[in-house]
Amino acid sequence: MMTHHRSLLLAVVVVVVCSGHLGGVHAQLGLHLNGDGSYDVRVRGNTWLTSADTAFYVNDEWLSIHNFRLALTKNTTTRGANSYGSFTEYTNTWKAASQVHFGFEVETAFKVYENGNRIMFTQRWVSGGKNTSAGTTDNVLSSFPSFNLSHTPPSSLHLGCAGWFGTFIDDSHRGPAIGKWPDGTVGGKDFGPMVLFDRDTDDAVVFAAASEFMAASVEKTDNALRAGILGSVEEVPAGFSVAFSLTLNTTGVNNAMTSWGRALRRHYNKSSAPAQCDLTLQYLGYNTDHGAYYYYNPQSPNFNETLVGVFESAKQQSIPYRWILLDSWWYFKGTGNGVKNWTAMPQIFPPGGTDGLAEFTSITQWPVIGHNRYWSNNTDYAIQNGGKFAFSDNKYAMVVPLEQAFWDFLLGSSKKWGLAVYEQDWLYNEFNGVPLLTKNISMARTWLMQMGNAAAKHNLTIQYCMPYPRHALQSVEISPVTQIRASDDYVPGAAGPDQWRLGSSSILAHALGLAPFKDNFWTTPRQPNASTGPLGHDDAVWREAAVATLSAGPVTPADGIPYQNKELIMRSCNEDGLLLNPDRPAVSIDQTFKAAAFGAAFGAAGQLWATYSTIGSHRFNHVFAAEMKNTFDLLPSTLTVDATATATATEGMVAYAVANTTSLDVSTLRVQQFSREVPIVISAQTSTPNTFDLYHTAPVFDNGIAFLGELSKWVPTSSKRFKGFTKTASSIKVEVVGALGEKVTAHFAYMSSSTNDITIKHASCVISGGTSCHIESP
Repeated sequence: MMTHHRSLLLAVVVVVVCSGHLGGVHAQLGLHLNGDGSYDVRVRGNTWLTSADTAFYVNDEWLSIHNFRLALTKNTTTRGANSYGSFTEYTNTWKAASQVHFGFEVETAFKVYENGNRIMFTQRWVSGGKNTSAGTTDNVLSSFPSFNLSHTPPSSLHLGCAGWFGTFIDDSHRGPAIGKWPDGTVGGKDFGPMVLFDRDTDDAVVFAAASEFMAASVEKTDNALRAGILGSVEEVPAGFSVAFSLTLNTTGVNNAMTSWGRALRRHYNKSSAPAQCDLTLQYLGYNTDHGAYYYYNPQSPNFNETLVGVFESAKQQSIPYRWILLDSWWYFKGTGNGVKNWTAMPQIFPPGGTDGLAEFTSITQWPVIGHNRYWSNNTDYAIQNGGKFAFSDNKYAMVVPLEQAFWDFLLGSSKKWGLAVYEQDWLYNEFNGVPLLTKNISMARTWLMQMGNAAAKHNLTIQYCMPYPRHALQSVEISPVTQIRASDDYVPGAAGPDQWRLGSSSILAHALGLAPFKDNFWTTPRQPNASTGPLGHDDAVWREAAVATLSAGPVTPADGIPYQNKELIMRSCNEDGLLLNPDRPAVSIDQTFKAAAFGAAFGAAGQLWATYSTIGSHRFNHVFAAEMKNTFDLLPSTLTVDATATATATEGMVAYAVANTTSLDVSTLRVQQFSREVPIVISAQTSTPNTFDLYHTAPVFDNGIAFLGELSKWVPTSSKRFKGFTKTASSIKVEVVGALGEKVTAHFAYMSSSTNDITIKHASCVISGGTSCHIESP
């Protein structure tokens, strides 16, 4: 009877072509469904993806379409709407085709959205399943959707792919996996969102988990990319579902990721309020993390004296640190070097440990980002060890708390000594080291949700560190998570640090509403007796400082007291410590992805990032270039990050750069016209590995004047510094904000309509009352 029913359904073929308009550009995403459960995904009529097998692992056996152990018993069509828009949902119901697995039932569903840019794939385990573990955490135990890697696109179609994977959401030593489709694909527990992009157009499709982010996973086999549930999970409860999405954008890789992430955050109601109130994202901080001068290296009887010394030195030099990051050196360790007790050790912060830490924060008035790592199996908090709270099985070296009450206690009590941001480090180690997190389908999510609930209750925020992409995705359900480490540790050494490449990791972080954190940096190249030893040095401290500022995340120098370079530090902030950063993180431009996939002839081979600031209704672009392997002509049409951002004034543009990025000497200022006919020529930099170039663009007003801003800052036209323009026929006036008594100097470019000559002038103002003053072009 079941076989007969299935044969009738095989005759059903559904062709769905959804079309609409996205950002004024016609978009078309097509789904072709066959009655046997197979499907194709099409963009502009071209087949980009074809399905592989649909399969589920139950009772230690695979049930799939291809092995004839799944029987299609029903298909239905419904209509509905959610935060993504109106959709039509096509659902197939499958049952086991043999008596051995009698009772097993699962649904596979396709939601096709009428706005023409999204398809949602959902697998619903109607009956649930036992004995589902299909291998390791790099495998999956179910396969829907799945895509055939042997499919050859039409010869006229050239597809590339970029996949975010690894620790720190994107290995900052290497970057995402980029290549031609399907050669560049990867999978496994550390795999995250992937973008397919067309070499010859700006069409891009994001493929990513859309729910159950800690249990959802992707596996790459020899011939298929299979999406489903983490392969180590031992049981799937009845009613459990997991979803994956394909999202089309026709304005490039960056805008595809941004629009996908924005929609995902909206769907999960992630609030931006915690980030807007997070002081560590707004002001300059001081860092003691790995690579910092004082990391496990107090050079005083205790850290209390050392860090009070940093505070007093900074105050004397008017370096406006406003908060501090305390890394792992301050709390008690247990078995396996995990956390035994997350309180300050008395010998580190005398008197009394916690009292000494509270005294330190009272003296400095510095809120704290408090670092934490994995929990030791002999942690004082666990019931097994005489504590009050339930933890996972302590036969393993790492454990996790199992109840909300623990997190409420930990974060609530820690706020009393000055905690403002809870940093959960070693995330991927804990995910791999606690079997419960990968064998139980919901425990990893519960762990992070409980942490987030406690932070929200106590008005704290959270930084994720050493995360897989799945942790970043999970943050869309946790509003207090405001920032994420987007690079490996900064460790100056004989060859200098090698973790500053944030251009691609910042794409994913920003899409998910997280500020990317570069980690600490030195501001003087050589600092004897640092924690890194006698060979520790960094000859690219200027690049590190620029990258930190352009990240729009935390900015945290980490120098020894004698080695603080105030001039370099102040390029990032005003005299109150307010960060003068761009509106959003700098990110690798789309052309870098095309060059990585198809060769330098198709784009920019190197680290070429872009961001912008908006003052009034005018957009000012900022472009960072390093390690360029080819010369690249940067055009206005290349600067497409956030296509919905306020457009640049129509009168024209200038591009400018201070050639000496070490000194920012204004005498090396270069200004040129910037247009379709006159690009910024980004030169190859193969012979100077530690150098970088920083370019800016500005609109030319109809009176022939362009505002170049404060050239002593990495971001000369930050919207944190300048608030708007008043224009006359012969001048422009700009409102300046800052600290009381602060003097601000701004430069202007005057364009000659008859000779095309450019004249540079400058003017200043002092904030003598209130918080603002005005500068008028001279």
